[in-house]
Amino acid sequence: MGSIPDPHAGRTRVDPDTVFDPVLYARALKQIEDLYKSQGYLSVRAGPPRLDPIGGDPNHLAITIPVHEGGQTRVSRIVVEGGGDALAAELDAAIVLRAGQPFSFLQAEEGRAALTQIFTRRGHFYARVEDEETFEEVGESASTARVDVRYRIQPGPVVKVGFVEVVGQRRTQEGMVRDLVGLRPGDVLTPDVLDRGQQALLRTGLFFSATLTPRNPEVVESEKTVQVQLRERPTRDFQASVGFSLADGPRVTAQWTQGNLWGRNLTFTAFAKADFPFTRFSRVADNPTCPVGSQCPTHIVYPDDPIERVVDLGLSAPRLWPLTTKLRAGIDLIHERALRPSYQLTKYSAQVGLDLTQRRPLYAALVYEVGWQYLALGPISIEDVLAGVDQKARRSPPGKMLFGSLRPTVTFDLRDDPARPRAGLLLQGSGDFQRSFTGTQSEAGTVHVNLLRVEGLIAGYLPLPFLSSIVLSARGGRVVQLDDYSQTPGDRRFYLGGATSLRGFHEDEVQPQDLVDQLHTQVRACTATLSDIGCVPAAQLIAAGATSDGGDQFVAFSAELRVPFSNSLEVALFYDAGNLWRTPTSILHHLVLRDAVGVGMRWLTPVGRVAIDIGVNLQPDALLGEPTWGPYFSIDPL
Repeated sequence: MGSIPDPHAGRTRVDPDTVFDPVLYARALKQIEDLYKSQGYLSVRAGPPRLDPIGGDPNHLAITIPVHEGGQTRVSRIVVEGGGDALAAELDAAIVLRAGQPFSFLQAEEGRAALTQIFTRRGHFYARVEDEETFEEVGESASTARVDVRYRIQPGPVVKVGFVEVVGQRRTQEGMVRDLVGLRPGDVLTPDVLDRGQQALLRTGLFFSATLTPRNPEVVESEKTVQVQLRERPTRDFQASVGFSLADGPRVTAQWTQGNLWGRNLTFTAFAKADFPFTRFSRVADNPTCPVGSQCPTHIVYPDDPIERVVDLGLSAPRLWPLTTKLRAGIDLIHERALRPSYQLTKYSAQVGLDLTQRRPLYAALVYEVGWQYLALGPISIEDVLAGVDQKARRSPPGKMLFGSLRPTVTFDLRDDPARPRAGLLLQGSGDFQRSFTGTQSEAGTVHVNLLRVEGLIAGYLPLPFLSSIVLSARGGRVVQLDDYSQTPGDRRFYLGGATSLRGFHEDEVQPQDLVDQLHTQVRACTATLSDIGCVPAAQLIAAGATSDGGDQFVAFSAELRVPFSNSLEVALFYDAGNLWRTPTSILHHLVLRDAVGVGMRWLTPVGRVAIDIGVNLQPDALLGEPTWGPYFSIDPL
């Protein structure tokens, strides 16, 4: 059987320090000449390389690169003609070359571009700047030459917008396009204005492409028609899947998305997921009198509503046009039915959100949710509790609750780079006003909640040499009950421990400080007896390292030194401290901190900064099952 040879020759990577490659050295000679020319040696010649065998061996060469510098050219004087109304100091600051300094054609071009930008930003859209160099005639043996540099500026007229023409849109309303572009007749036309308008259109996600250009751009006029050329994206999308799993049984998922409704950039999304988890349902004997352990016929007992499901109908507006383009909003109608061995949850809710389109330096958002839920808790094994199975759902208040929740968020970001900050300040604040509309302390099967939950963060970044930095942060939060009968549900309490709060402890493991003595007594009662008499089940879980029930107040502090050793990797040394309390107290008088130290690595990836840490608990509480150390993983830490 024959074979077809590869038409592409294999590439060989060579090290120019060990292997002589004429092509690589030719490129290197060009770079050497460019380097000399940037220092004013305009007639420099580098090479050709001279090859001398070492010890008569032609395979071992000594390579010598001759460089003929020639004379150095320096700037004699710089003249600017036709500056118009621009200040002389502004023009001088834009010019890179200086009298008496070495001349470079690259720096002359940089000065010409900077001068042009000064006038285009003022509205002289057709400003032209030409540079002319006059070299002093000197002999070939002269070591220094002189050159006069002259910039001739033709500002041209100030160009204003006469009309904005929109071309290519089929569904999008023209008025919305005009508002996003932000140009009105009489506005001064600059390249920056056109760029901002283009970016605003592309950020909507409605268009494959968007270009803003003056009509007949080669014709110099004081008033121009700006043409907006658009190419829209498809607006409909449907996805569906069918599957089967041992845990969930048969399942189906479907999602429909309809974008740009009525040409106003409104997006409607309908998502539904359903499964029939028959493997979770209990089986009972057909004959109730059948002896335990015998092989009796059984059947599955189905709940009244055996379909587990999530349905979400959403309508979002990335820009609240025509009211404003600085806000976005969304509304979601959500229904959830969850069936687990340890709980059953039925929930209906509606959520309305409003937030700023900008993210920095100031970002603010407001979300209001109103809903009804019913949670029925069932038995759960100790193994599942320790493994955190269904932990989030079981923190919700059991029983029926008709509730409303108002959640504002404010962020003030003054960091130099959110992806890899080294200097600056970050402030965050959030709140949650939650109230149940039905239920009292005495009404059976209902939940009464009336509280205000507030939380804040401040983080400072201090730059150090060699691109290192120190990060200092402080967090705190408190739950305030607004009437005497209100109780804090588990999903509204604060928790400490884990990768994002207090490394050196298990996730959400730190016990409230005001309950530690009581918990110690309960755990000692379990260890002092061979039977379960006098042993509270919760104490057994705590001694085994179970998570905390949370608290209504917390503080947390962190100090971290970050030292980079490559463009995307850095080492971190950290100290964490914090604590929480079930009953809010005066922290200044009752401050007790749990602390930990550790080391980790930060890796800058396309999905964000990845943190891998090892934390060591400085004072582990053996009675509460606390670890001495632990590994931690998180994405986008402070």
